[in-house]
Amino acid sequence: MVFGLFGGVKKQEKQLRDALSSDKFVVEFDTTLSKFKLFPKLRPGKSASYGEVEAAARFMLEGAMSQASKKGLLKSPKDLDAITTFNILLVELLGGHTKLPDKERRELQGTIPGYVFPRTVPKLLGAKPNDVVGKAVSNGIMRHMKLKGKKKFKQAAAEMEKELTQFVLQRDEKYLGVLARHMENLR
Repeated sequence: MVFGLFGGVKKQEKQLRDALSSDKFVVEFDTTLSKFKLFPKLRPGKSASYGEVEAAARFMLEGAMSQASKKGLLKSPKDLDAITTFNILLVELLGGHTKLPDKERRELQGTIPGYVFPRTVPKLLGAKPNDVVGKAVSNGIMRHMKLKGKKKFKQAAAEMEKELTQFVLQRDEKYLGVLARHMENLR
């Protein structure tokens, strides 16, 4: 009872809940990979979770972009900056739960858009797709750094995390519409 007055028990309870939810996420994450037939590639010199996060992030980003495209939100190359910011949040979420090292997270933040953009929005890339993807990745990283401390962005990021977690837990693609719902907060 004495600890309850000073918040010690609540802090321990929150840490325990976070650890349990992260463990449940990892178990369900493996089930999600197998349900959608996402086969991670083992890369030399990379951790075991690198391939899993890469496969899942590619799939989720493609799904989110296709739903945003259906709603007519992807109109110009400037929209790719917001998508890259979304990708950064996606990789951070997946990497955080799977214990992916920071160095490998940063690598995936740049390589996943380079793979997904040409497959999903080739019209937005124009004649020099590599230049457009490179510019979108650098702009998305800068935008993420700029928005990271703002209250509105933090709230949007928390909502996106909940929806992406629901996708992993329930394996329903309707949750991949998260990009379309939060596109304005990523610009």
